[in-house]
Amino acid sequence: MCEWRSRYSTSYKCHLEPEAGSRFCIFHSPESKDAALVHARLMKQLHGNGPRENLNPPYDWSGYLFPQSLDLSNMILGDSPCLREAVIHGDLLCYNTVFEGGIYLWKAKIEGDAVFESAKLGGRIGDDGSIYSKGLVIFFGTRIDGRLRLQGASFLHNTNFDGCEATSLDLGWNAPRLSGKNRKGLALELPGTGDSFWRYAARQFEQEGRRNEADAAHYFERVSRWRQRLQLPSPVRMQQGEDTNRWQRLRKAVPHLPAKLPTAAAWLADLLLLRLPTAYGASLGRLAATWVILISLFALLFTAMQALNEPISFGEAYYFSVVTFTTLGFGDLWPVGNVGRILAGLEASLGGITMALSVLVIGRKFMR
Repeated sequence: MCEWRSRYSTSYKCHLEPEAGSRFCIFHSPESKDAALVHARLMKQLHGNGPRENLNPPYDWSGYLFPQSLDLSNMILGDSPCLREAVIHGDLLCYNTVFEGGIYLWKAKIEGDAVFESAKLGGRIGDDGSIYSKGLVIFFGTRIDGRLRLQGASFLHNTNFDGCEATSLDLGWNAPRLSGKNRKGLALELPGTGDSFWRYAARQFEQEGRRNEADAAHYFERVSRWRQRLQLPSPVRMQQGEDTNRWQRLRKAVPHLPAKLPTAAAWLADLLLLRLPTAYGASLGRLAATWVILISLFALLFTAMQALNEPISFGEAYYFSVVTFTTLGFGDLWPVGNVGRILAGLEASLGGITMALSVLVIGRKFMR
């Protein structure tokens, strides 16, 4: 039998016969080989032609050395291709491929590009729009000497991109970004499937010097993490073939809601103090909008309630709102009544928090 052994798994054994004059089979042999013959043997393995004891499992390509690009484009793969520790002397082409069972690229090496444009990773989408997910997407420790191209890809199950390395990451022109159509560059990302990918993307964009994309990736990582934490237990989520009536889903979810209340409270605080005002430090535009919106809102409230020591116009109320928000307090106008005092105290508190956030965000942008 072939003598190739995994560096990480002592249980793996190749069932193929070694090539003549070699200790390794055609897939594991480090010598140069006929690409057409490798492809023919791979098709034989996929279709199970021959005695089972002399064949590896159809989609187990652990440690295989492909002499040229591996093209899986436009295929529907029900099982999970395992390319653990595999080496591809070329590109991995997966245009529009459906990986129903996921894909396992643990410690693989791709000397060209890894192309997953419009691919569905970890499941499939039915004709009626239902999503069927069942396979993990593992890029752990994968080394890609070219680009990782994921424009229009869909993550339909849990992903692991920890330790993945590539020359560059391509999600499409000017993506990811914080606003606009198709701002992520992905077609779909289910709750809980994207936090590992976006963590990897933020690190990758930082290494490439693409600061804006790195900020956007960090933002999407935080959003994905919260979506996962807020997700209800799997028995409540829809399973394959289950009735999708919303009232039935609501009745199933009600008993689980109290356990999610503390998480929901933390999410609300995060939303109001970090995500909306600053996009987690990524957007100066949102920070400026937060200043304008809060100051204008309190100015309207002071005007509508006549909560100051003398009748005022909106312009005068706006001036007082600015002075209060920035905690200057000149003393030429002051709040009266309980409502006025509550509004002024609340605005001063929000102003202090917003100014602290402003120092952090502007300082971060300046240092970068």
